[in-house]
Amino acid sequence: MDIQEYIDSGLLEAYALGMLTEAERKKVENDMRAYPAIAEAVKEHEALLTSFSKGFAVTPKPEWRAGILAATLHANHAAAVSNEPAKHTVAPQKHGNGKKWLAIAAGVALLCSLAINAYQSYRLSAFDQALFLANLRIAGLEAQNNNMLASYKDMQNDMAIYRDPATAMFVMKSVKGRKEGLRADVLWHAETEMVYVDVKELPIPPRGKQYQLWALVKDAPVDMGVFDIHKLDGGLQKMRAIPGADAFAVTLEKTGGSSSPNLEEMYVYGTPLKPA
Repeated sequence: MDIQEYIDSGLLEAYALGMLTEAERKKVENDMRAYPAIAEAVKEHEALLTSFSKGFAVTPKPEWRAGILAATLHANHAAAVSNEPAKHTVAPQKHGNGKKWLAIAAGVALLCSLAINAYQSYRLSAFDQALFLANLRIAGLEAQNNNMLASYKDMQNDMAIYRDPATAMFVMKSVKGRKEGLRADVLWHAETEMVYVDVKELPIPPRGKQYQLWALVKDAPVDMGVFDIHKLDGGLQKMRAIPGADAFAVTLEKTGGSSSPNLEEMYVYGTPLKPA
């Protein structure tokens, strides 16, 4: 907690004047017990109020009540319009004591104006913080919703490709010498000739290496491009187009790919899946 910011917020002045809610008052009292500087600041505000009240410790006559209330209302109205402590001008009275009581009224009005300004400042600060946090939460929810919507659309597009009768599927599995369970599928669309790869299980490549997809056409390898498995997120990745292929394979190559496959670094290989 920034103690000085807390003290300057206007909350303690409002506490000293008894303008806080029950929950706010209890919080200030807990903070006073926890932080001596806050307790000391409250004492100073209370002492100032006590000193002010003693300076004008005279019982006003009933006929002055209207003047005091009018001055207070005028101060509050001026503070609300200007957002600054109001300056008060009191017309001179014929009676000698009238000047004194109008001065008291002006002082009371000024004190009320200052207290209201401090309290409004505190309230506005708290409101701004709450509004900021609310907007932050809304922005986070919107971003999360947009990500979920984008993922949902990607899944729909992937399912459309899988279900399209023009799509042929190649299931690539572990080659000899590699651990069992490796798999990556290739989808080839006969009408668009586009190729998509769907990684199911491949080891994370070491630094400086990338997986590269190859199409085998009459036993000749055709480069279909490289891919990074951590970018796939379980979805399809579009590769290059090709009029047709007998099989597909994946090798581990240097970053950026190679012009010819390193057969010693082949991981999976597959032919078209036969229709049931």
